[in-house]
Amino acid sequence: MKAARNAVLFIIGAGLAAWIVVLIINNVQENTSAVAKQPMSVTTAADKDDLRVDAWIEDSRLDPRDPINYWITATNRAKQSVASDVRLITFKHPGLDEITGLTNQPFALKPGEVAVFNGQLVASSQPGKYGIGAVVAWKEGTVERRKPIGIGPITIENPTKRGYLRALRTLQGIIKDIALPVALAVIAWFFTKIENDRETARKELEEGRQRHEKAIEQQRDELQQKTENRRVRLHQTWTLMLPKVHEYAERYYLPASVDASAVSKYYQGPNQDPDLCFYFYFLYLAQMKQMIDKISGFYLRYRNGEEVVGTLWEMLLDLADARYGRKDRERAQSLVNPLWTSAEFDDNIATNTLIIAMRAKLLASAEYAKFAADVAVLELFALLIAYETNCSYEFWYEPERLDEDAWQQSFNAFVAQKSLYPPKKYAQLLKTLEEHHASLPKRESSS
Repeated sequence: MKAARNAVLFIIGAGLAAWIVVLIINNVQENTSAVAKQPMSVTTAADKDDLRVDAWIEDSRLDPRDPINYWITATNRAKQSVASDVRLITFKHPGLDEITGLTNQPFALKPGEVAVFNGQLVASSQPGKYGIGAVVAWKEGTVERRKPIGIGPITIENPTKRGYLRALRTLQGIIKDIALPVALAVIAWFFTKIENDRETARKELEEGRQRHEKAIEQQRDELQQKTENRRVRLHQTWTLMLPKVHEYAERYYLPASVDASAVSKYYQGPNQDPDLCFYFYFLYLAQMKQMIDKISGFYLRYRNGEEVVGTLWEMLLDLADARYGRKDRERAQSLVNPLWTSAEFDDNIATNTLIIAMRAKLLASAEYAKFAADVAVLELFALLIAYETNCSYEFWYEPERLDEDAWQQSFNAFVAQKSLYPPKKYAQLLKTLEEHHASLPKRESSS
């Protein structure tokens, strides 16, 4: 019964709505269609021997963008004299735009002859009342005469507005006639809606309970999946990634870290030894060249770890190239074996003029003082490459923690040598160091 009643109400309501819509559309279409044309003409007063001016337009009621044709004629009513140089000296048409230009060629009119000036205008998009005005000039002998003429009003209407007003009047009549049936239909719809809302609320409550149970089950499955993914990831780390990282650390990263630390150790202080400082500096350069040649860069657990040690290495290359030149630096790197002892290093470079000259340049007092900039970067490199390498062994050792005291000391030493670095390179490295250090608490807390 309820379904049948709802169907009947729906059919009645749909029929009424369709009837109203059809009536409104018919009225809008009827009233937005073009209205019948209403031509207009005007004639100026003229004496028997004067020039008579007439004007016509084919329609005085227009819709926006409607075209109209117009004609302005001048008739010589004189019996003997000739009107020469007959022309329009003024032609105004506010609210109307020209489609074809005005034919305004001067005429010479014998008695009874007619000059015609015509063209086509188009209504603008601005509704209102406008007019066309013109001034005809001619000469009688040497005397110039003029005669004005105006035609209007020309009304530009808004067809849409006209149609809607008619439609609203129609709708008003419809509502007046069907107010009671509509009111009854609305009351019936209202009670039906209350019943439907109750049923909908009951269904939504049941669906909400089912969604909640499903969400709990989904969370349980996701947690189980995450646990399984972590187990698989740990397995992959041990069986695939860790052996490769361990190989690189043993062959390249840790030796480079040791060499960098040794440069700092022998640069100044109680262990100061400029010759050993130079020896470990070139061992470090040779070690890094060998790493770049073999594996092309750093492969660590964290991407920002690779970025920070890579940026430190680029700064060291820039400082070395500024001191020796890139070509000599690359030749010297190729000449040194990173496995040489200090004695083997001295023996092998004893007759090498390039490296001897490089050592003499570095150990000169002024250049040796500037070398503090390289040492500060090497200290940061040694600290961070060791830290980032050990992060890969999280599941073997305890999670790695950065030595904050050593970091702060090395960072302050780097900042103190700011004037010795290329400004742009210094700013880039400073930003990279700060961003890397800021990321460590979150990284270490998630380990």
